[in-house]
Amino acid sequence: MRPIWQSKLDTIYDCTVERTGLLKVTKENQVLLEREVGLSYGATFGPDIEDVEFWQEMILEFIDNQGK
Repeated sequence: MRPIWQSKLDTIYDCTVERTGLLKVTKENQVLLEREVGLSYGATFGPDIEDVEFWQEMILEFIDNQGK
């Protein structure tokens, strides 16, 4: 499925959110995080900026706390 949002973090982590509301963080094709997230307004015209900020914070917190 084609993501409605995607980003690359530190040139290492691929971050995506699918229309189904599934957020994934992968590194070298290995899934590190998979979590259901909300999509405001059904993301009809793309993701809401507040959703994106929440996803980014969630991803950063996860990556920062890896290995702790």
